[in-house]
Amino acid sequence: MDLEALLGFILVIGVFIGLIMLSIGLGAYIYFHGIEIDLSKTIRFKDLSTWVMSLRYQDDVIMKMLSIGLIIIILIPYTRVIASLIWFIYHKDLKFILFTLFVATVLTLSIIGLLRSF
Repeated sequence: MDLEALLGFILVIGVFIGLIMLSIGLGAYIYFHGIEIDLSKTIRFKDLSTWVMSLRYQDDVIMKMLSIGLIIIILIPYTRVIASLIWFIYHKDLKFILFTLFVATVLTLSIIGLLRSF
């Protein structure tokens, strides 16, 4: 398998799983709560890590499915960059290792920034 096929596979699988989770969650929400959205209920978390950690204790299965679907969609680009970095390290391509490491560093810092200001 070449790099293009690997990255395409990660994209397709990630989007498919995220879309399934979001579709089931949205369908269940519409089925149980109707088409109107209750804006009086505020769901807010201090940061991304508390949102992820709250999934274990969340009783509302619909919100849990929607949250997991969103987290999967958010992490697809990061997963693709990490897969590319591993690929280039395996093939010992120094130039692309450095480029991909830079992109991975920027994405990691962005996620850390998102963790603090979510």
